[in-house]
Amino acid sequence: MTHLPILVEAFFNNNDVNITSIDELSGVNPGRGMFSYRVNSKNKSYILKNCTQKREYDIYTKHASFFKNNNINIPEIYFSCKEDGKHWIIIEDIPHPFSKNRWKADSEQIFMLYKLHSKSLNSEITIKVPYQFNWDEELTERVQHLLPNELTTKIYYLREQSKDLFTPSAVYLVTQIPQIGESETMVS
Repeated sequence: MTHLPILVEAFFNNNDVNITSIDELSGVNPGRGMFSYRVNSKNKSYILKNCTQKREYDIYTKHASFFKNNNINIPEIYFSCKEDGKHWIIIEDIPHPFSKNRWKADSEQIFMLYKLHSKSLNSEITIKVPYQFNWDEELTERVQHLLPNELTTKIYYLREQSKDLFTPSAVYLVTQIPQIGESETMVS
């Protein structure tokens, strides 16, 4: 990053944050105009994110209280703004929330995802352009190197068999399923 947006720089200056370095973070999609940075100062670090789409920005600026009220922890937001058509947020840096050995099938993470999705289902949260997962050739190739070669045929088979799951109509149908306890009758 060659320079900070004017409003972001003003936030840091107004809060006496003396920036020592800015590191680009992985796990974002520069092809879609999304970037994430760790802004380091002498005593603290911050996460600076920008998005050309507003989804993540809205989660922190409009819906954070919903998550907190449902005991779903998300990083604290320190600042948000819109500049040059991009939405910027500065949030709490949580340097090591989960070690790499907990990235796969960790029961605590699965439970947090369950809480997140079950609490937000049928809630007042509305996202105008929700994320639409797309399991395409590029994604398959990107993860293929992480898996044993003997799984290649099976991965392509699973991708083909699951393609209907990721269509907008299938995603919409899943969001219409009532939560347990909403209906007075239950099928046993």
